[in-house]
Parts: sequence; structure tokens; C-alpha cells
Amino acid sequence: LVVKAPKEMSYVLIEDPFPAGLEPDVRGDADVTDDWNYWYSGVDVRDDRVAFFARGVPAGTSVIDYTLHAQTAGHFNALPALVQAMYAPQEQASTQIQQVVVRP
Repeated sequence: LVVKAPKEMSYVLIEDPFPAGLEPDVRGDADVTDDWNYWYSGVDVRDDRVAFFARGVPAGTSVIDYTLHAQTAGHFNALPALVQAMYAPQEQASTQIQQVVVRP
């Protein structure tokens, strides 16, 4: 997941819905506070999406890596990811719907 911020942002929510046919490694609150290499401060993995919480997003490009495992073969839609300043909801952006193909 690549976040391109035109300016520095504070208190940002980044949500990425999972395409059907794919499952995350873990669910619940993923602990990232032990590793200072992460630029975001919290992760919440739900059944249908993952949410990242950042106290600050620097201007420019930031990357989030996480792993999903293919469970079901088929053609699926990946719904748009959303980036939103939690205390300034007018500052938001989203991706477009993407096609995902899982082959057996």
C-alpha cells in the first residue's frame, strides 16, 4: 500500500479493504509499537479490511507492507483504499477499484 501525501498530515486513518478470496495472516490489534521502523503507530485487522493509524504522515511517499494469503480461486474486485485525516475529514483520498485474479 503506497500513500502519497502532498503535505505533512496529522492523525491519519488508512483503511484497505481485502478482496474476496484473500485472508490476512492475523486478526485483531497487531502490535507494532516494539519496532521503531514503522511510521504508523497502530494496526487493526478486521474480517474485511485492515486499518492503519498514524500520528503523522510525512509529505511524499510512504509504504505499508502486509501479507494476504489466497484462499479461493477466482476473479475479485479490490474495493478502494481510503486515507483520511481523522480530525479534518475533508482531507481524504481513495484509490480506484482494482481487479484481483487468484489462480489455482
